[in-house]
Amino acid sequence: MLSTESTHAQGRPRAFTLMELMIVIIIIAVVISILIPAVAGARNAARRASTARLMKDVADASGQFYTDQGRLPGHFSAREMAHADNMDQGFMEMHNIVADLAGGITGAGNLPAPTPNSVLVGPMSSTAGQVWFDHDRVGLPSGGKAYLTPDAKHFIAQTDTGQQAAANLENARLKSLVDEWGNPILAWRQDERAIQPVAVLADFAAETVGAGAPARFYWATNAGFLKATSLGKRGYNQTDPQRGSILSDAFNPAPMRIQSMAGILGSPSAGTDPTGSGGTPTLPAAGRAKLIIHSAGTDGVFVGVRDPGMKQFAATRPSGSPFYPDFIDYAVNFVTKPSGGERWTDNDGKPTSRDVMSRFDDQLLGAGN
Repeated sequence: MLSTESTHAQGRPRAFTLMELMIVIIIIAVVISILIPAVAGARNAARRASTARLMKDVADASGQFYTDQGRLPGHFSAREMAHADNMDQGFMEMHNIVADLAGGITGAGNLPAPTPNSVLVGPMSSTAGQVWFDHDRVGLPSGGKAYLTPDAKHFIAQTDTGQQAAANLENARLKSLVDEWGNPILAWRQDERAIQPVAVLADFAAETVGAGAPARFYWATNAGFLKATSLGKRGYNQTDPQRGSILSDAFNPAPMRIQSMAGILGSPSAGTDPTGSGGTPTLPAAGRAKLIIHSAGTDGVFVGVRDPGMKQFAATRPSGSPFYPDFIDYAVNFVTKPSGGERWTDNDGKPTSRDVMSRFDDQLLGAGN
């Protein structure tokens, strides 16, 4: 017969040994290490899809505007947006486009403020080149319909220090269209006066509008955000040489940035060989679209120097600087390497092209065609 003491000992649950506890902890850690990236990946995929829908809304609204008005949306012309003042004014092309699609402009800048909440904004420093804008009037355009009415989640001002390189503080008060990561969305609008064939790089892209023939696209139209040191909800530094944007002016000189604009905004299938010899297309013959909507994507940086997509241009990087490429080379749409590469071909051996931007996490969408 068992004693009371021995019965109690047999009924008491056995404790885990230290080794068993360690094994359980390791298993839990492994499961967590698998789940966290999967959850983050699913979350980012959902954000990309939502951002794509928002960008499509802008594209659809712009297309309808073009049908109705016979021009791309944008209160100020491409030439006005590319004025040298806008290198520091911080009036972005998307501000300009939303003003036409959603309303908000209440009067000319050289007149008294029409409403108490009006702010004086525009790409130029003179009041003659500015307008009065009232956020309370967004969605209620005078003399026309609202093609786009941004919701509060996606319409946020970039007013914190460093978020916008703007000499005009009123421009910084403007609300910006933002993606699902809380980063402003860029717009690149083609200068419809630029009708000459692309024979040199300046025919396609330039920093500002010059005295000669107009370019298709201008860097100044988005300078305020591309020069920002703390942009968006998480404060991404576009000017960081190791993690910033290839389009920033902080570490990449103008010729390299303009080359990159051609690689980013040029049609990946419509290239031209400026030598006329029929060789590799090194310049885009046309843009991706008349209006290109551009989200920085998951990393919050517009075409970041550390984006995996930059590996396509490894041959352009200075030795010893693995994260500092020179530029986005448009020719890589057609050849395997920036220099001395072979032409991309299809299954039948015929020349074809690839879109170099498809390897970046940036999202691009064309509109206005």
